Amino acid sequence: MEVFLRVAAVCVVGAVLAVFLKNDSPELGLLLALAVCAVVMIAMTGPIKDILDMLRQMMAWSGIGAEVFEPLVKIVGIALICRIGTELCRDAGQGAMASLVEMGGAFGAILMAVPLFRAVWEILQSML
Repeated sequence: MEVFLRVAAVCVVGAVLAVFLKNDSPELGLLLALAVCAVVMIAMTGPIKDILDMLRQMMAWSGIGAEVFEPLVKIVGIALICRIGTELCRDAGQGAMASLVEMGGAFGAILMAVPLFRAVWEILQSML
């Protein structure tokens, strides 16, 4: 809980500072946003590790192999990273680049899902 309060505080302070920098120096505002994102990602390593540990336990208990869980975790990671990248591009006034980040994330997610598609396909073929 304490980590999330710190994350919220860092983000609020960063947002207030970015508002002040927006008119005078928008490039510094963007750098500030990047720095805040980096600090938050570092602060979230503990909770992310806990989530990954829980998913590994679930994988072990369920008997479902890593070929199912690993792509799901990777897809969630791609979605989160692309969301941050998209918003940073939009904050910088680069809508086209934001769209490219979104498109790259979609392709990355599909690429990571290929093992899942193969597994489902094999299950369907075994039923016939």
